[in-house]
Amino acid sequence: MAFVELQDHECAAGAAPPIPLRTHSHSSGRIARRNLHAQFASLSFRPLYTFGTLFGYRTSAAIGGRLQPASPDYGPGPYMWCFSQRRVSEEMENYLDGLRTWLARSEPLSIPISIRGMRQGSWLSESSSRSTEELLRVASRWRLLRFATSAPSSLVQRLAGGRFDALEELVLRYLLLEDSSFDPTNILSFTRAPRLRKLTVDSACRIPMPWAQLTDVSLTNRASPEVFLDIISQCTNVVRASVVTTGSSVFVPARADVVVLDHLRILSITWSGEEVHHMLFLDCLSAPVLDELHLRYYRLDGDPGLVWSEMTFTAFQLRSPNISKLKMEGDGIAVQYNALIATLQHAPSLTDLSVIDCCTNRDALIYALHYTDGIEQPLVPCLHTLALADVNMTGLYGRWQDHLPRAFASRWWTDAELATRSQTPAVARWRQIRIRDDSTRAGFQCSPVFRRAMEDLRHAGLIVDLVEYGSWNAVW
Repeated sequence: MAFVELQDHECAAGAAPPIPLRTHSHSSGRIARRNLHAQFASLSFRPLYTFGTLFGYRTSAAIGGRLQPASPDYGPGPYMWCFSQRRVSEEMENYLDGLRTWLARSEPLSIPISIRGMRQGSWLSESSSRSTEELLRVASRWRLLRFATSAPSSLVQRLAGGRFDALEELVLRYLLLEDSSFDPTNILSFTRAPRLRKLTVDSACRIPMPWAQLTDVSLTNRASPEVFLDIISQCTNVVRASVVTTGSSVFVPARADVVVLDHLRILSITWSGEEVHHMLFLDCLSAPVLDELHLRYYRLDGDPGLVWSEMTFTAFQLRSPNISKLKMEGDGIAVQYNALIATLQHAPSLTDLSVIDCCTNRDALIYALHYTDGIEQPLVPCLHTLALADVNMTGLYGRWQDHLPRAFASRWWTDAELATRSQTPAVARWRQIRIRDDSTRAGFQCSPVFRRAMEDLRHAGLIVDLVEYGSWNAVW
């Protein structure tokens, strides 16, 4: 993103800047002159006491024309950062004048707002207080409200006094409680936001939300299974859900009632903590149209890891029979032979499988992937996309680099080969296979034989890639 440095006092107060403008690129640090209609334009308010604001715009013609965002991430409307920084008090009025001007010039567009860098007490300064008043004055135009770091309770309480008629997304990852008398349950403004659909929130903050109208919910800060189930049971229209959760130190019987999420299509679960009974809450969950499931657990020192419950997960699969994409990630997830076979047996719709750094049995994986003509019920018959980055696999040891390419080849036919077959294969053929090559670090080392086998498959038309560790992290 490019930022425009307005050089004179008049421009800093919000007047129309001259053309061309001098721009500073954050990515390269180089200075270039461009016409305003062809370049991102933004107004940088110079130092105030403790509060600063940047607005990003792109105009189609000239100042006063239609305003477009400088950041493609937030869609139509001006983009604003609010952040804490030492400011010179005598320039406060210039800053506030500029703030009012830019808010007026962006009207009636909705405004994405991100607040970051807030230090304890900094928002209580005079400039911050007056800036907050200006923001609250246009709260009905906020489309996105994002607290990039912690959200101080006193600031949240003030902001929540507005009307959020246009608010579509709220990001409140962590609520910083400053006063023991603060009661988050009294902040009701968000429940009256008619367009709010996407929420990322601290699961422990207890601020009332319009759960039933939300379609995209992310719960942070290690929600307990009980808190997660209590919240998700209210999200009757949720399509995408993500949760960072814990297990339980003791075995807790499943709830008698099962939470049925009829619209849930994407579910991401990240486990954290030293508890051992992690999967129990799946006994209480049903997602009939679930399409994507992501399970993630990277252990910290001392963590025992996830105890995979074959019975629990199989029952969940039976209640959620349409999973087509499954991703298991992290060395905290250990899936033994029988458990992995059971998982794949109950995944008839699975098209995409990713196994990343899990302690997964190689024998089971190769057995599941290998196809032989005449098998009545092959495992994962719809599977066509595979990603493997298995540092900690067990079984077969050195021989698996011989067996795995054969399993790959058993599900691959060229168009010409398919045309000459007397019977259509009972499984899908591959579209793509990706394997992480850890040759530059500790982990999977591709043998020469394995590399040759992959190259042979590539020459046969199969898209198979050996991806270096650094590049893998960039795309996965």
